[in-house]
Amino acid sequence: MSKPPSLSGLSVRNPWIKETKALHKTAERRKRGLFLVEGLNALDAALQVSWPLQCVCVTERWAGRHQDVLSRMGSVEVKWVSEEAMKALSSTVSPDGVIAICHSPHDEDFSLEALTLSQVNLGIAAFDLQDPGNLGSLVRTLGAVGGDGLFLGGESVDPHSPKVLRASAGQWFHNPPRRVSRFSELFSSLKQAGVQVLAAALAAPHRKSESFWECDLKKPTVFLLGNEGSGLPEDLIANASAAVTIPMHSRVESLNVGVAGALLLYEARRQRLSN
Repeated sequence: MSKPPSLSGLSVRNPWIKETKALHKTAERRKRGLFLVEGLNALDAALQVSWPLQCVCVTERWAGRHQDVLSRMGSVEVKWVSEEAMKALSSTVSPDGVIAICHSPHDEDFSLEALTLSQVNLGIAAFDLQDPGNLGSLVRTLGAVGGDGLFLGGESVDPHSPKVLRASAGQWFHNPPRRVSRFSELFSSLKQAGVQVLAAALAAPHRKSESFWECDLKKPTVFLLGNEGSGLPEDLIANASAAVTIPMHSRVESLNVGVAGALLLYEARRQRLSN
């Protein structure tokens, strides 16, 4: 790692800074197979799992406080940038001085054949999920309960969005969400592997639903969650193993998707820890 230049690092007008800033756009991330990771906690999580990094941008101020982290970079290139350039690269108002450029997973849009579904013990399958905060919360909660699969279908939010990674509190790198192009086929494959798919639905017109408290969640389980506004399409509910509901007071119409997912996952954990 080279020492910082005598000036303050790459300026905000540097072409490389402008090129890197473009990674805030979903299309650019997908085109280049790269995404940004902001902050010490997220970088530390990436280093823990040896996630492939293209380079790490730091300010001189941050580097002076975190020589121990820099020593863990190995052969990863470190670019010194000015405070102004760091603010331009960051999606937060007050960046802490470090941003990593990471390579996207090779199986970002993986085929079902490439996944050993029998290894899925507790997971989430989300369709048309739009809010990056909700997705990040689901990633974080899945990590907290020891889950092992989060699948995205339809027009779901880009899993590499900075807001998703930030809301996941570092758990993203331990279990990154995966997009599934043939989403409806995922259910058949899961069921063939012995995993039950439970659709969380406020109403299931064409099939009987039951409270999630009454379900046997000790079995390998994937919970199916839908769009924040419109919920799940009827065809996806019909293809699930069963439809489940979360009991609520009559004056409440629905729950935030992140909250609903947390309730379902923790009920499964509670059952599995009980005698």
